[in-house]
Amino acid sequence: PIATGAVRTPDGLISTDVQFLLKSIECHDELNVVNPITIDLHIAPLVASRLEEREIELDKIRNAYFKLSQRHDFIVVEGIGGILVPIKEDYFVSDMIKELNLPCIIVARPGLGTINHTILTIREAQHMGIEIRGFIINGMDEKNAGMAERTNPEVIMQVSYQTMLGILP
Repeated sequence: PIATGAVRTPDGLISTDVQFLLKSIECHDELNVVNPITIDLHIAPLVASRLEEREIELDKIRNAYFKLSQRHDFIVVEGIGGILVPIKEDYFVSDMIKELNLPCIIVARPGLGTINHTILTIREAQHMGIEIRGFIINGMDEKNAGMAERTNPEVIMQVSYQTMLGILP
């Protein structure tokens, strides 16, 4: 819904991440619907909007989501960096997830610190009443994985009672 770190083109700001994702899934929806808010600076949406002196219009996100949900049976909404990333001063990614009644898949990095970050995310989602479908470890380098990378997934499953959906390179 929000992409920061966009590229300026003759057609306006465009997120290369959004372009890559659309091409990867062969989706032909309009960029401004898939990505209703595009911000130049590559930082958290709240900070970027303040520095660019522009308001993040939540209605644009809501309208785009409802338009896409009428067109598609399945939608993935990317979490803009994490469940507690502020979109506005009093509105976080978790608020958007809750408002749109979306289930959550947590994507975690493999290394040191991921147990803490993942469990904190799980607990916040539970606190907010957000349904968690499971978690994914993303960016695993199997050849160079250390003890933390090898043991983190199992520990997260054991202490969180959440399903690991996969480990991705």
